Amino acid sequence: MTQQVIGAALVSGARVVLPGNVYNFGAQLGPWSHKTPQTPCTRKGQIRKDIEIMYKTAGVRTLILRAGDFVASDGPANVIGKLMLKDFPKGRITTLGDPDAIRAHAYLPDWARAVVALLNQADTLPDFANVSFPGPHLFHQ
Repeated sequence: MTQQVIGAALVSGARVVLPGNVYNFGAQLGPWSHKTPQTPCTRKGQIRKDIEIMYKTAGVRTLILRAGDFVASDGPANVIGKLMLKDFPKGRITTLGDPDAIRAHAYLPDWARAVVALLNQADTLPDFANVSFPGPHLFHQ
């Protein structure tokens, strides 16, 4: 599928937007940036790294807006509501991993607005733009 998108982008001149994640960074502690070496330690992380390399080496104009955990206000993938806050009425919050670790989240509508804002200034972006989305950090003191 990536090769087909690359082909279409090369023919049309379109810029591809990728919802980047942090799998690429493996077990490295953050904060991460576009300068952080990508050392994935999982299959998903290696696939994401390979896909990004494919876009870059093909010369496709690409915007990667990299974020932590994507969350939405509803739907079956709502980790915050379905898992973390399910016992909130009982006075309990479930954390994913170490509660003292910083874990960034990206509220999907905010992430989409950031994509639009970046595309509105596309003439200032490099052909391969790798941008970090600074989402909110929950539970960190």
